[in-house]
Amino acid sequence: KLFDYSNNNNPFRDKNLTKMFVWKKKFEKEIKDGKDPSKLTRENMRRRQKELQAEIEELKEARARREEEQLEMEQMREEQERLSALADLEDFEEKEEEFHRKQAKVRSEIRIKEGREKA
Repeated sequence: KLFDYSNNNNPFRDKNLTKMFVWKKKFEKEIKDGKDPSKLTRENMRRRQKELQAEIEELKEARARREEEQLEMEQMREEQERLSALADLEDFEEKEEEFHRKQAKVRSEIRIKEGREKA
């Protein structure tokens, strides 16, 4: 299988997907240009293809790790925001209690001034 595709099951409908493709004209031209034909052999091409596949697999793993780290960072950020919101809520509740105490005191002072104290 090539990247989880087979000859029968691939989106390209290519029946020869897993077979090695060789540019014959390019191969002949490189030999004419004086390149060493032993470096252009099928085994070397297969080895190079396997190296490339291994590199792609490493990149997939790195991407998966990076996505996992991003997910963890997002969860940490959400937790931090939740804690911050709770702290703000507690602060708000304290201020609200203080406000009600001051209002009760002001109301009591007004009642006393007007002679309507509570018993």
